[in-house]
Amino acid sequence: MTTGLASSSYREWPPPVELRPWVTCLWRQDVASGAPDHPQLVLPDGCVDVLVQPRRHVAIAGPATRALTVDVASGTTTYGIRFRPGAAGVALGMPAAELLDTDVPVDATGITWLRVDRPAVAALTTRLRSATPDALVLEAARRLDAESAPVHDLASDLGVGERHLRRRFHTAVGYAPKTLDRVLRLQRFLRVAEGPEGTGADLAVVAAMTGYADQAHLARDCRRLSGHTPTELLERRAG
Repeated sequence: MTTGLASSSYREWPPPVELRPWVTCLWRQDVASGAPDHPQLVLPDGCVDVLVQPRRHVAIAGPATRALTVDVASGTTTYGIRFRPGAAGVALGMPAAELLDTDVPVDATGITWLRVDRPAVAALTTRLRSATPDALVLEAARRLDAESAPVHDLASDLGVGERHLRRRFHTAVGYAPKTLDRVLRLQRFLRVAEGPEGTGADLAVVAAMTGYADQAHLARDCRRLSGHTPTELLERRAG
């Protein structure tokens, strides 16, 4: 769940060692009391997040296929646990596809080990001590994060059939490998465009660097996933 956070305080830190096969980071967002509600742009990133507002609310933000703008209320502190792409299905004990494009209270999911009165990181650590992530899906997601690949080639390289890989993705990621490829490619574009390599670079050059066929391909995917042109999206995130 990638965010634009210009008007709020946000930080990330590594998870405990026991959770690193499952969790990419822990995070905290604060909107100060008296400040305006914060309009937060949430982009698809292939991840599932557990969202905790202490003593108030625990929710799960599922894998997204489109951007959302969420108004975070003044005076709100939210903690998050962000699962690696492909880890949430096993970790939560339910097919990730059941959470597709949702942000739901944990009570509505049937998950009973996450509760507002229990620290979420401790509960997750206890739950996962005897669990094993889907190594094949995690490896597929890692490869797609580094470089786009056709589903046929990805499945062949991993020694499985396309249908089998899609089925595993449905449970572990929440959507098909092709969709995750599209999502991670946009995230790769943003990393490069907003980093030192992208400073002053033409969008067509950055598009080619990050796996797009051309600038028009980037523009189509960006509109589909974020609702903005690449230029609009970069300006909004910068502002």
